[in-house]
Amino acid sequence: MRHCSVFHAALLGLLALALVFSLGCKGDDNNGNPGQYPFQLPINTGQDPSRFDPVLTSLRLEPGGGINLQVGTGIDVKVIGTFSDGLVAEVTGLATFAQSNPGVGSLSIDGEFVAQNPGVTQISARINNIFSDPLDITAKNLITRKPSAVQGLSGAILPGDNFRLTWLSNPGEEAVIGYVIYRSRASATVVVKTQESDPTPSSMIQTTPLPGNVFTDESAVGGVVYYVVQAIRRDLTDPDELIFGDASRQLKVNFATGTVGEED
Repeated sequence: MRHCSVFHAALLGLLALALVFSLGCKGDDNNGNPGQYPFQLPINTGQDPSRFDPVLTSLRLEPGGGINLQVGTGIDVKVIGTFSDGLVAEVTGLATFAQSNPGVGSLSIDGEFVAQNPGVTQISARINNIFSDPLDITAKNLITRKPSAVQGLSGAILPGDNFRLTWLSNPGEEAVIGYVIYRSRASATVVVKTQESDPTPSSMIQTTPLPGNVFTDESAVGGVVYYVVQAIRRDLTDPDELIFGDASRQLKVNFATGTVGEED
């Protein structure tokens, strides 16, 4: 009888240990993160009626939602499976990935995506007949490029030594919000701002971005004057920050002789 009691005690101990091991290995942790599910491979997707282990019922991707990426950067996509007993596990290494627009970026077999060109693509994963919802990825050039140099700067002397400047508008894709005007009398080298943190030079006579492409200088006082026009846009990542473009060529005006011409 004593040997039987010892045997029963040992058996109960083994069963308790197995139960603890089973609860500790399955499912979510206390933070709701996917645990390491002790699934049988290949994963049961419910197609084989002779199997009794938990069935994979759905897949989801992490991160979820819509993702914006700077061209040249990437993310690691993870696949999370939910089983018929309510438990979850990461099953990335067992999933097959696909994307709708391969021209946007490269997608490795283990879920690493690198954005290579601007555009929109969708990534999805599957295990047999179980598919995830797609992950929308938009690749952008988030680094703001400065506007190009203003072209076609010309002008005309008006009565009273006033001067009217005109120029060609920058291309629409540059998203220019306006133009600033510089005027120099002492030198043919007009100092312009290259970034918003630069001190505003005394030569800048129109400091608020002018939305059009016409400006009349009503404060000219004759002699020789040099004009420069510069395009401005807003930073894509910080709309309060202004991006200053390249300066136009200088336009030399001689009020005494009435001549107007470009100067290098």
